[in-house]
Amino acid sequence: MLPTKNKVRHKQNNIWIHTGDVSRVRNSVGSNSVYGSMDYKGINTNGEAKFITRHGFVFFADFNEQLKKYNVTTQKLLTFIIKLLNDNNSHLKVLGKNVNTIVKFLISDYQKLRKVEGYRSLKEQILNDFEILFNMRIDWQDLIYEWRKQPKSINYSMRILSSKINTSRGEIAVNFTTEIANYLLNSPIMELPSYYWQASDIAAQTIFKLAILCRTKQNKQHQDTIRIDTTIQDLIHAIPSIKEPKDDRHIKRYVINRLEKGLEELKEKKICNWCYCDANKNPLSNNQLYWNKQDNKNYVRWNMYKQLHILFTPTIDTKKCNSNSFIN
Repeated sequence: MLPTKNKVRHKQNNIWIHTGDVSRVRNSVGSNSVYGSMDYKGINTNGEAKFITRHGFVFFADFNEQLKKYNVTTQKLLTFIIKLLNDNNSHLKVLGKNVNTIVKFLISDYQKLRKVEGYRSLKEQILNDFEILFNMRIDWQDLIYEWRKQPKSINYSMRILSSKINTSRGEIAVNFTTEIANYLLNSPIMELPSYYWQASDIAAQTIFKLAILCRTKQNKQHQDTIRIDTTIQDLIHAIPSIKEPKDDRHIKRYVINRLEKGLEELKEKKICNWCYCDANKNPLSNNQLYWNKQDNKNYVRWNMYKQLHILFTPTIDTKKCNSNSFIN
């Protein structure tokens, strides 16, 4: 079955205020470990391939050429089944008891959600992605805050799936481990616009990054979730397909142009507007961007570019956002 969709209400005052249908997905530090850039750190003593991420470590029990294909399709599938896990257990009054760790869905329904052609190729991709998820283990650290006490640091190590998937007549059954299911169901909820499932790699990973920023800002008082800014470097870490350059050659071609193409996709689909800005969320015009100035001959330096901020705003006016305050 497809994920149920929830209408965004204006009182929520977040960047997706105008997008209509959204999916509500459990999100946590642990699950974020498998999104974004991963740096390979070799094979550990248990024979697992070790990767370091911004949130922890990811290990693959059977790391081969197939598993190197881990990409945004795997992330979208994981987000999808986490959504289904939450839907299946939404009736529980006390989380942790009688949790249903099994989710089922039809490949044809997932195909409609993703809006892709080619049933057989999608099925092959799904099976490959589940093979990756089955061989994955996550290590991370959470901080637990208690009233008037110093935060406690807790270390976790969990697998995502307890067994390989079962397929029958176009239906797939997935079994989460009990530990990860309980952890996810006790995690905060974030909202993803429905276009996330159809977006290109860079656009989808940008949407996911913005959804995380919205969720974390909503957990803090007086945080602006209508006009969200982030540095180029922080955004690039959330987009594995764009690698941080080792030198300044071809930055505009391999980083800036690709990033801007993904951001323009969000604007064209009316997900959000964007522009470069300074640290105070003041938009920068094209003439203010240093690589457009005549004196530096269009040469871009990474150590300068990565410190720039990008401002994201809704595509409609709101009481908290003046559409004339940013560049379209």
